[in-house]
Amino acid sequence: MNYVSNCCGASSPNTDIDICPECKEHCEFVNEDPENNFNQLVVWPGTVMGDNTATDFEDFFKEEGFTVKFADSFMTLPDPGKDPSESGGRGDILFYIADEDIGKFSIWRLKHGMKWWEDYLNNGATSIVPVELLEKYKNSWEEA
Repeated sequence: MNYVSNCCGASSPNTDIDICPECKEHCEFVNEDPENNFNQLVVWPGTVMGDNTATDFEDFFKEEGFTVKFADSFMTLPDPGKDPSESGGRGDILFYIADEDIGKFSIWRLKHGMKWWEDYLNNGATSIVPVELLEKYKNSWEEA
């Protein structure tokens, strides 16, 4: 991902710098490709879309002050070794949070039971997520 300074147009992959390497001024760096500004996948367990659309879902978050992109929804599989009639079948939703909203979203999400995809998977959910979703949405913490 590349960022562009708001002062002179200098480009950098690093947004942590305070002084622009080109003009030596204090600049803010913004993502030059906002469509690729969604890198953190979030899971909202126990939530279903019902009659709502992806746009409705995204609008809900916009009203809360966040920019998200709906990714997927699924029903969980039964827990290994448990009776399928007593386990599984919970609706979960996957969505991406905009990179610039991650900081303010980090605490807010906890009040609503939302989890980073990687936390969700690393805390035992790999056995209840359909395989096609595990293949489609990789655990980025394992790839690093």
